[in-house]
Amino acid sequence: SACVVGMKLMNTDVLFSVSSYEAFLRSPGLQFVILERNDTYAQWVSRQRACWTDEWGGPDDEAYEQSVKLTTAHIERNEFCGEEPERFFDTYRSALEKQYKAYQALTRGSRVLRIK
Repeated sequence: SACVVGMKLMNTDVLFSVSSYEAFLRSPGLQFVILERNDTYAQWVSRQRACWTDEWGGPDDEAYEQSVKLTTAHIERNEFCGEEPERFFDTYRSALEKQYKAYQALTRGSRVLRIK
């Protein structure tokens, strides 16, 4: 019988460490699903919100709307939270693009379903 194992690789505070997952992603016989978010700006704003408020939940949290307003106000004043590359949108977007290219390179030759 087949065995199915799921694993979620997300960008971390230092984004993606190729060396951490290289052996796993190159494993023969594995199949992968790579989900790439289309709205990178919304993803960055969400990370800014979490950094400013230390709230990592979503819209179901009772303080969510207030924390979004607080974050938007910081961004409008050019005040950003966190370390590079996550501090600024352009460096964040560039790092994510590099991350997805690394996923693609490491899973080359495997069965991969890419969803955008």
